[in-house]
Amino acid sequence: MEAKFDENGSLSIKRSNGWTPQYCPFTDAACGTWCPHMTEPFIQKNKKFDSREEMVLHICHSKHWKFTSFEDRREPL
Repeated sequence: MEAKFDENGSLSIKRSNGWTPQYCPFTDAACGTWCPHMTEPFIQKNKKFDSREEMVLHICHSKHWKFTSFEDRREPL
């Protein structure tokens, strides 16, 4: 699965019909880096496939997503 942060820090996931923006289940705002529940993405080795690395992003209520490709378009600080 592929994902990206856009220039504003909003999260989008690639689906079959293109990039789909994700929305917060508690507000009408876009899901993104503004949320205190979201961590910075980090790289982790896949436990089943030793040669594959995944980008992990923790989100709401201790849930997480694993991505095979992750693009970060945010401006560096």
